[in-house]
Amino acid sequence: MSILVIKNDGVGDLILASGVIASIKKVSGEEVDLVVCQESVELAQRIPNVRNIIPVSRDGLSIDGLSSIGDTASKLDRASLMILRRTEYNMAFSMRRYIRESSFVLMNSIKAKKAYTAHEFLTNCDQKIADICLGNWELIDVPDVLHESTYYQRFLKIAKSWDVEAQPNIGLDDVQQSTTTLKDGDKIAVSVSGKGIRWKDSNWFELIELLGAKYQIILLGGSNEKPLSDKIIMKHSMVETHVGELSWSETVEKLSEIDVLIAGDTGLAHLASLLCSRVIVIAGSEAPGRFFPWPQSTSTQQILQTKIGCADCAGICVHPSIKFCIESIKPNDVLNALQQPSGKMVNQGLNEGQYDILTKSKLHTLKAYKQVKRSNLLKDREIIKLKAGFKKSITASEKKLQIANQIIKSRDKTIRKLRPIPFIRKTVRRLKDKTIRKLRSVSLVKKVFRQFKRAFRLK
Repeated sequence: MSILVIKNDGVGDLILASGVIASIKKVSGEEVDLVVCQESVELAQRIPNVRNIIPVSRDGLSIDGLSSIGDTASKLDRASLMILRRTEYNMAFSMRRYIRESSFVLMNSIKAKKAYTAHEFLTNCDQKIADICLGNWELIDVPDVLHESTYYQRFLKIAKSWDVEAQPNIGLDDVQQSTTTLKDGDKIAVSVSGKGIRWKDSNWFELIELLGAKYQIILLGGSNEKPLSDKIIMKHSMVETHVGELSWSETVEKLSEIDVLIAGDTGLAHLASLLCSRVIVIAGSEAPGRFFPWPQSTSTQQILQTKIGCADCAGICVHPSIKFCIESIKPNDVLNALQQPSGKMVNQGLNEGQYDILTKSKLHTLKAYKQVKRSNLLKDREIIKLKAGFKKSITASEKKLQIANQIIKSRDKTIRKLRPIPFIRKTVRRLKDKTIRKLRSVSLVKKVFRQFKRAFRLK
């Protein structure tokens, strides 16, 4: 028999849980299979004591009628689900603190004698779906734990009384970590990526200009950041870029040659924490302390984070148009952190007086934020109600489309029959003296319906 671990999460989240995953075989004596996102496979293969890697997409799996996977599932997802359904495991663990709908689909596809999950936050699904999909999975309550790696360590301690290592471990013992002291002219890597950090392009341009006066700049990041890196190269031709060019193995080699990485709260920043002597993280305040800094790290992690009362919002921002926790951090703050002694947590941004002024805004009030955060159930009910409204609208449109098809097929029907359908009547008027037969070649009706259904697709 063997154990299955579900961690179809981002690269950084996988790295944080890697030490716990690597320890499971040691404490249980059983083989371990690991489900990860396709983009994380290369790093997942480095985690010690893992037998099989089962790749899936991050959000391609959706629940259709709570019994089957949706139409968005790829061939990869379907193949992986077939493997999971054919394999019987002794135990299964879902290591998703911030759980998504795709993880519930995977959980429903697994055969295990004992199954444990420790999700704390629902992201793109509501409580009703979570309750139905939980099935025979035992939900473990992990109290009073902030950081992700410690959270999963405590999860296994409560579920199975196992003592596992929380320190991330992706098998980089053979890679030498950079330990040299930063001097003028040395190389500094900058990653312009990350969902948690939405700096304006002008901030990145200014930061590159400030750093370029003293150091050699190397840009790293994923292919989705290529447009921004191209703009930077146009303004600063001396900057070396590898954005969208390197595999994870090549990134490991590149980071081992660099002393400092400046990045947002990204998988690259977590990887660099195992390889670079210093990592400066420009972090939002939606999850302070949950991902950075690490409880124990071989590198020095300096966190640029705003002191703000609405912190730990789990992504439900009081100020959605402007993320004050990010916008209040300026390029000069990053440069100052670089020049500070290593090992300091650097808090930047709004002071209490500025924050008090902001929270008095009529549009964005702290009271509204607390109400949403306090009642996830209310939020879930609103989502269910909204989806029901969309479903009702789609059903009405389907009926209209059926009537339209009947009218088009019946040549002897008069144009007067089209009055209940405004958008078809409008089309007929535009065609003037065209016969109803001509409407068969007009795809407007079906096109409008397809666009409507795609915009309000129920997952």
